[in-house]
Amino acid sequence: MPILGPLGGEDAAGEESDVIYTSVLLGFALTRTLLRQPFAFDAAYGADEDEQRHLKSAVERAVTLVAGCGIAGAESCAQFVSHGLAPEHTGESGGLVTGRRGGEALTPFARNQIMSDDQALAMAAFEYRSAEQGAEEFAGQYHGRGAYTGMVDDVVGHHTLIQPTIRRVVDNRERWMPDRSGLWGLIGGDNATLFAPLSASQYANLSTDPKKGMGPLRRDTGIVQYIHGMSWAMREALRWGPWTTAYELAVGKDTKKRASCFACTTYMYSAGFPASSSHLGRCESWGILPDGSMGAGEDHVFSDGAEGELEQAIARSMNSRWHIEMYHLTRRGVAILQAASGMPQPHRAAAARLAARFERSDPARAAVGGNPFLDAITWHGSDLDRVSRTLGTY
Repeated sequence: MPILGPLGGEDAAGEESDVIYTSVLLGFALTRTLLRQPFAFDAAYGADEDEQRHLKSAVERAVTLVAGCGIAGAESCAQFVSHGLAPEHTGESGGLVTGRRGGEALTPFARNQIMSDDQALAMAAFEYRSAEQGAEEFAGQYHGRGAYTGMVDDVVGHHTLIQPTIRRVVDNRERWMPDRSGLWGLIGGDNATLFAPLSASQYANLSTDPKKGMGPLRRDTGIVQYIHGMSWAMREALRWGPWTTAYELAVGKDTKKRASCFACTTYMYSAGFPASSSHLGRCESWGILPDGSMGAGEDHVFSDGAEGELEQAIARSMNSRWHIEMYHLTRRGVAILQAASGMPQPHRAAAARLAARFERSDPARAAVGGNPFLDAITWHGSDLDRVSRTLGTY
């Protein structure tokens, strides 16, 4: 039986996911250009020459498409969108991604900001050391691959935060899920086998060892999503005052990137916290903040106690802005993509299906405009490969 992709194509889930992702990227590059905001897609520090060439080729092709789209001002895309290397991870005070309020006009590296508050610095050291050998008292906090912990720097109120990435299961009938009877989007298996029965021995993500996984899931049906630490940090920064800076700390031996994934990057820009570095890595099953109680087994205690109505209101506002921005990024990006030459035929067909959803402005679609992107990134894989396959830059 054929698998229907997120846009309804038979056995085209990969191509449709590629096209959705690439359309958002093109719309994002156009936006940075029109707003004259410097931006770079960074390879991980220490990336080999092949990876850097791969990134350069994909970004330059995207820039060329944006520059030639016919929108006044877009022709200057190369002045504002580039590629580079993420900063080096240098330990407890040098493993932080900065979400820099008001930093859109700065170059990405200029957005990098060291924590100022002594309590924030102490908290960062505490969290970083929590992954060290022998720190058994921290058992239960995830320190495996992709262990990014949200933190804040509040020089006025001295509020602090330690919030690792949280995994949750959502049930939304409007979202794409190839098989409604099971679970979809768990990190640790490939796209063809994720409907198999789940076990901790097969999927490290289910391990109760915090250096390997996040423990058992509370349910075995629905879409798994991962809410990264930076998202929680931005919510707390909005809560505690406009001087508060959001951070994400990479902890553990398997997490060394000082760069935000592209999914987080879109969320950071819509919330007003542009990142100090962004990469095209793997934003597998990334998800936006919950705007209410997450349910038994998924609720967490935050810096000052349980989640309340104020936090939920902030999350709703962040999510609404992101959905609307993603709607416009996708709509404009797929229009640019359709004019591209050299796109493989299966991707061109997928682009036509995506464009058909955006033939006219639709407020109802805009309200959930990020859902196609969320669907696309539950089909796991390298984000740079998604863009390269779509633009034919291999």
